[in-house]
Amino acid sequence: KPFMEPEHKMFGSIRSAPWIYIKSGGPFWLAILLLFIYMSTQISGSFYDFWLNHWMKIEDYLWYIKAIGDQGGRNNSEHSTMTLHPQMDGTTESCLVILGVVLLVMLTFAVVQVFLTAHFCTRASRAIHDKMFNAVLRTSMSFFNNNTSGRILNRFSQELSTVDDLLSELLLESLVIGLYLLGTMVMVVIVNPFIIAIIAVCAVVILTVKTFYVRSSAQLKKLESASRSPVIAHVNQTLTGLTTVRAFNAQNFLTAEFHKHQDHNAGAQFLIIGLTRTFGFWVECVNLIYLCAVVASLLILNTGAANVGLAITQVVSMSTLLQFYMRLIVDLENAFTSLERTTEYSNLSSEVNWQANSTGNEIGYNWPEEGKINFVDVSFRYQKNGPKVLENLNFSVLPREKIGIVGRTGAGKSSLISALFRMAEVEGRIEIDDVDTSIISLHTLRSRISIIPQDPILFSGSLRKNIDPFDEYTDDKLWTALEEVELKEVISNLPNGMETEISEGGGNLSVGQKQLVCLARAIVRNNKILVLDEATANVDHETDALIQKTIRNKFRDNTVLTVAHRLITVMDSDKILVMSNGNAVEFDHPHILLQNEIGHLNGMVAKCGKITENAFRITAEENYNMRKHGDRR
Repeated sequence: KPFMEPEHKMFGSIRSAPWIYIKSGGPFWLAILLLFIYMSTQISGSFYDFWLNHWMKIEDYLWYIKAIGDQGGRNNSEHSTMTLHPQMDGTTESCLVILGVVLLVMLTFAVVQVFLTAHFCTRASRAIHDKMFNAVLRTSMSFFNNNTSGRILNRFSQELSTVDDLLSELLLESLVIGLYLLGTMVMVVIVNPFIIAIIAVCAVVILTVKTFYVRSSAQLKKLESASRSPVIAHVNQTLTGLTTVRAFNAQNFLTAEFHKHQDHNAGAQFLIIGLTRTFGFWVECVNLIYLCAVVASLLILNTGAANVGLAITQVVSMSTLLQFYMRLIVDLENAFTSLERTTEYSNLSSEVNWQANSTGNEIGYNWPEEGKINFVDVSFRYQKNGPKVLENLNFSVLPREKIGIVGRTGAGKSSLISALFRMAEVEGRIEIDDVDTSIISLHTLRSRISIIPQDPILFSGSLRKNIDPFDEYTDDKLWTALEEVELKEVISNLPNGMETEISEGGGNLSVGQKQLVCLARAIVRNNKILVLDEATANVDHETDALIQKTIRNKFRDNTVLTVAHRLITVMDSDKILVMSNGNAVEFDHPHILLQNEIGHLNGMVAKCGKITENAFRITAEENYNMRKHGDRR
């Protein structure tokens, strides 16, 4: 039985996540160029502030020169040591030109920074999504047995949305503000080098608090993400079975279950909020001490009005941004947690021999030409170390034969079909037209066998795309297929014909119509082997009869395997394979099998009632006589 694994919370480090994002964004030189642009933008901004301070000193000096001239040449020691570059000549125009050039350079770097960041982050998001999506599509079917739909949807919705939207924004802001704070500290140290000691002490305190906070916050974020999956799964399953929920008046029960899942998720969210507020409080305390220490040192050392003004301006702006920056860093690491969770799915192992070019023995385009199938000592299990659901199957299906597969629930009927499609690793050998399917790529193998499942699969999009997803066939062929399944008139009367939009899961079609659309899809492809996995289990008898009639007419020269729970569906088959506990216990024409009074098929028919049993025996005998005389269908 499928085993539902608990979701991994992956407590521990996420150090590899930034490197994964950088590699996904493009070549390494592009990341270096982006960092250079960020640094150049900040250097230009810091130089802009520095030049304003220098301009103020020049204006102060010019005012001092003028004052000396008015006062008869008395000197002032504060300005006597200042000199100007000869080309500037102390003019306001020269300072203004330099300030304008610096501003233009800063704006240019800022514009390039925005566009380059957008390109880098878009490229990274697309690469992460594509790798994750391809990995999920190509992973083994056991993955879907072990993970709920809500868990998978959570990764592709909330987690991927965080990587696409929030991560790029946080990366941009954290780099800009981080470099700004670094530039601010450099400017303050230039004004008063002794402040570097204060910065070192405060940095040690903040980094200590931040380390504790980041570890706790990252794990809480993972816990919150893991607790969100049951909420999504519960809502998805409730909406899918809403009719059944109302029929059994189970609204209160499901509401209570939803509240339980929501409480677990909300509890993790409130812990994150509380931890964030506590961290902010301690950062503000350290920031206040730093601000007071810097102001006191500047006043005591008397470094000059211009320098004090510059330092105070820088420190005040830094105190405003410091807490915000620390929260940005933590949010960025939490966003990297989402990246880590998407990377977990990106690294899923692929099914063996998936690609068409993965083997040198790839089969020709027309394979299979006959539809002959051989099972040789075939055993099958869904999990690598799980129990065998099929064991030592040995039987052969001749070209164009119609085989019915019957058995009780859990006998291995659908597992046999899974083995044919190699949904998991198969022990033994399955041959189609004397070719071992293990040497054929999965993509090729599965594309050469048509299947109509018990639950018809339709996708959101036009009806034409559902019948011919890859636009391989003409409209005439599609209309012919619809006519074969008696849907042409229905589709023709629709306003948009074959371009009619099909809702999710084919919600605007009845179960019978969805099954007929799947049958039309099989008619269009006309593969030599057709599998019906209890295709008529959920349809009415009229639709069942239409499907059986169409199969007899359109797939006369094809090999057809029919898994059925209604014996009437397969009593006119060429042979019936009776499954029990993963073993093939009987395999022959139904008329011959019914001659065995202690046989499995005879016992199943006897439980249908005397009238039905007689009808089955007559049908099997008539078909046997026609087959014996060569008059098959």
